[in-house]
Amino acid sequence: MEELKNGHRYRNINFGKLKAALMNIQSEADLRLALDYITNHQIKELENKSMAIYNLAFYFYHKIGDSKATLQFLTAQNTRKQKGFQINFDPEYALNICEKKEYDLVGK
Repeated sequence: MEELKNGHRYRNINFGKLKAALMNIQSEADLRLALDYITNHQIKELENKSMAIYNLAFYFYHKIGDSKATLQFLTAQNTRKQKGFQINFDPEYALNICEKKEYDLVGK
């Protein structure tokens, strides 16, 4: 996470090595930092179209619990699809995350 906090080093980060660490983030501040890295650096700056990147973005939106931002992300992807572009995340993955959240809420 230290490398992400020093944003000027984004270019030197090996995403493959960082991915496992990103999945273990717990604090909301670190989740937001990771989401910023994914959305602004990987998606916007590098124009990374990897499904893994977009799935991580969805995962972070969900984990932060910002349903408005999550819906905006999904709406943007749906708009791309309607314009004939490929969507860059796995809808089944997103659905599984949402179903797990619903299951966790019902279980409380």
